[in-house]
Amino acid sequence: MKRVEFLFDVTYSNQKIVSIENDARRMSVLFDYGIINGEEVVAWADSIIVKMDLLPDPLLALSLAAPEKTGDIISHLHQLSCNADFWKALRSAIPQIRDFVIAHPDRGMALT
Repeated sequence: MKRVEFLFDVTYSNQKIVSIENDARRMSVLFDYGIINGEEVVAWADSIIVKMDLLPDPLLALSLAAPEKTGDIISHLHQLSCNADFWKALRSAIPQIRDFVIAHPDRGMALT
């Protein structure tokens, strides 16, 4: 299994929703491009849940989503990231995109 970096604040709280939104958007970009899979997205959601007191409904739904249900995962990620800064999320995804292209040059053209 690939290593997925989680870029979120260790102390998620109600005040850190913007961080969750931006990180959810980053995960959405990586998932949309096939750099991470459903299991990795669900693991990301699970890792946030254990650090939060109050859970957004889409985060809980994402955690419970079946990894093979691509439509559900995309929908929950979009609900979580509706107010996110796309460009900030994309910039934070670039290192993983670069690493993916280096590791899989034959699949790099599919990202365009």
